Amino acid sequence: MSFDVESAAGLNAVSLEILDRLEAICGARHVIADVPGMDGFLREPRDRFHGKALCVVQPGSTKEVAAVLKLCQETATPVVPQGGTTGLVGGQIPLGP
Repeated sequence: MSFDVESAAGLNAVSLEILDRLEAICGARHVIADVPGMDGFLREPRDRFHGKALCVVQPGSTKEVAAVLKLCQETATPVVPQGGTTGLVGGQIPLGP
């Protein structure tokens, strides 16, 4: 797992399984599940909106994107896609896992 023990303490078995499966799709380097590592993805540029997420996934191909979305649909895991995170209305910020 690519996340620290402190972050994992609050996760249930289903969340841990989803993280394992995401890592199998994209590789452990591309699944960020520790709070400090996700911080830049959970705040908008003006620091007005702060979010929560199980993890941040950075797929490297359209095949990986498709596999990640298939897994998330299968497990009813919400997805908030991000591009440049330059929006100023907070639409790119996930509200929670």
